[in-house]
Amino acid sequence: MKKSVSIILILFIVSINIFLGYKIFTNSSKVQILQNFRNMYKEVTNVIKSRSESKIALLSKNNVMEFNSKVSFESDSNLEEDELSDLLKDFNLEIKGQTDYKNNKLMFDLLSSIDKEELVNFSMFMDNETIYLFYEELYDKYIGFEDIISFEEMKSEKSIEDTEYLLNKIVELFAKSLKNEYFTSDKQEITIDSKRVSTTKNTMILNGKRLQEILVYISSNLRKDEKSIEIIKDLYNFETKEQTIEFMTVENDESLEYDETEEIKYSIYTKGLLKEVVRYEIEVVDSKITIDLYEKENLKISEINFYNYETLSLNIKIKTNNEKIIVEMTTYDIEETKIILEISNEETEVKKDEEYNQKTTIKATFNVDNEEISYQMTIDTNYKVIAEFETIEEDMLVLETELSEEDSIGIIDFLYAFADKFYINVDDDYGDDYDYDYEETDYDFGYDY
Repeated sequence: MKKSVSIILILFIVSINIFLGYKIFTNSSKVQILQNFRNMYKEVTNVIKSRSESKIALLSKNNVMEFNSKVSFESDSNLEEDELSDLLKDFNLEIKGQTDYKNNKLMFDLLSSIDKEELVNFSMFMDNETIYLFYEELYDKYIGFEDIISFEEMKSEKSIEDTEYLLNKIVELFAKSLKNEYFTSDKQEITIDSKRVSTTKNTMILNGKRLQEILVYISSNLRKDEKSIEIIKDLYNFETKEQTIEFMTVENDESLEYDETEEIKYSIYTKGLLKEVVRYEIEVVDSKITIDLYEKENLKISEINFYNYETLSLNIKIKTNNEKIIVEMTTYDIEETKIILEISNEETEVKKDEEYNQKTTIKATFNVDNEEISYQMTIDTNYKVIAEFETIEEDMLVLETELSEEDSIGIIDFLYAFADKFYINVDDDYGDDYDYDYEETDYDFGYDY
């Protein structure tokens, strides 16, 4: 009977240990930090995946979609003169267009005005690897530019899978490169949200030499993995495998010269039996960053503090729940300045699997010298499934390389005049003396006639 009880007890303890991810019995500082790296990696990939798995994103992948976004601004200011508030209240922006995900097409019109007076209106059409721009005052056709970016590259599935694979590979190689001597552990009592907390501090200490050894190890092993090479080749648009491998090689990189006396310390502070992480800390020479994690008023809070020579210079609080993100930033360098950024996003189903509304609100509040100013931008977007993508007639499309010399000169002259009209400093060398008549200037605009 005692033997059966003992076996059951052992099995129970082992099961609990496996279920908790070895949190109870893994006291090794190295194991704790590596597990933490893996958890952060999973969180990053989950965030990336979640963006492509929203109802609107999934609907767009399988249908031709029409969208219409309207941007509006509001402001609240106690200042006697606030030119930005006056400008924003009269500013209107609308973007409307269509997407055909399966056939790699996108088009939209951007319409903007101030006080009902037209500002800049233009259209864009993307046909996989060619981007066409149309501006009525510039040219009477859509002008196409090739090899800038393709619609296929913008699709997220392969990109997400590749990013996940590469990150996972780097994390695992990083873990294998670390030696036990890099790690320390001790008990510390710290303050989190004005409360004293007993913690275990696990620290990884790296210097220039150790970082160089780690980078060389990761680089040499990545170069043995064909899939990693292919991903990096596509990511940086290298033409050959040899170019990619050369880029990945760091052994002879002079920029990796190191100073063994300068250390980087990365620490995590955990509490309780389940080793809950309550603080991250990075120390480099005389600078330190701490990130405290806690919950308050139904919000998850990450409080980031930046120290320089032990003096607090910047505090950032990131507060999140399922409905919104609030970022509060306070600087202490010269005088105390507080900035609050609040972002909320809401999706509403209008007609199942056919139409959705999305509302995104971004509000920024500034408090300087006891003067509070706030600006709010609201983006209201309607997404709707439509039968087919609107086509643009072929005779309305022309590649930039097919333009006549006269048209090219006219477009360049117009762009300089347009920039001057909106007070854009094109080039200090020209200034007010620039002559928009091409034939009276020796400037080479880069066209091969």
